[in-house]
Amino acid sequence: MGQFNRRFFALFIFFCFSTTLVYGGNRKEIKQNRPPAEYSKKSIKSEISFGRNLAAKLLANETLSSQKRLTEYVALIGRGLAENIGRPELNYYFGVVQSDNINAYALPGGYIFITSKAIELMKNEAELVGVLAHEIAHVNRRHVLKAVKFKSSENELFADAEILVGGGVFKGLQTIDVMMDKAFQVLFDKGLEEHYEFEADRLALDLMQVVEYNPKAYVDYLKVVAQNTKQSSNSIYTKTHPPLSSRIRKLEGLLKGMESTDDGTINEKRFKKYVR
Repeated sequence: MGQFNRRFFALFIFFCFSTTLVYGGNRKEIKQNRPPAEYSKKSIKSEISFGRNLAAKLLANETLSSQKRLTEYVALIGRGLAENIGRPELNYYFGVVQSDNINAYALPGGYIFITSKAIELMKNEAELVGVLAHEIAHVNRRHVLKAVKFKSSENELFADAEILVGGGVFKGLQTIDVMMDKAFQVLFDKGLEEHYEFEADRLALDLMQVVEYNPKAYVDYLKVVAQNTKQSSNSIYTKTHPPLSSRIRKLEGLLKGMESTDDGTINEKRFKKYVR
């Protein structure tokens, strides 16, 4: 991609609200969302650099929402979630992309975007929490990096990405561009493999219970998305995700095995205050 596009990324950071949301109840942790011991400092550094460059490339082609109040609200919810259920070695950033497509994107290193159309279909805060929890789960489990088979050689390149530009390392920059193209193909064309999406769905339900939101709201939202995409076989969401009918069926099975799925926060009133 060449030199990091600082103008677009600065705009993204400007729209991200850094205050975290404190959820009711005691803070809990889910063991599987903590980074395995093999995540070295260099590996984490390269993951963050890779995600930051992807975010810049995405923002060079997409438009951030001009609704500052909405963007601040989404970032507030997202950062509060990440504080409770995210990987502690990452800083998570959230942005709203102005788009008629229903989608959300989880980039390595904690860069998460959701489209305005996806939010438009939501009825309450619990549905937003479910979608953001799903994306945080993708980041926590490094799904995009696994999909592009991010190897140790790329780790070395991205760990040193800040000093690559202008340093006579043309081969290294070529490799970075190839990896960026692979990641974009996953995000906007091929999508992640089914087992990664199902894993993120399962973790989203668990994470919602951790922060005391109603997990059923996430399944209800996917049903709405299914209704809105069933006539659009060429939509980005349909192209990049496994069939929603299969995901919903599996999630409903998981809900039956969970305790108190009718309990938990919905926050419809606060959601409408910021979104409508």
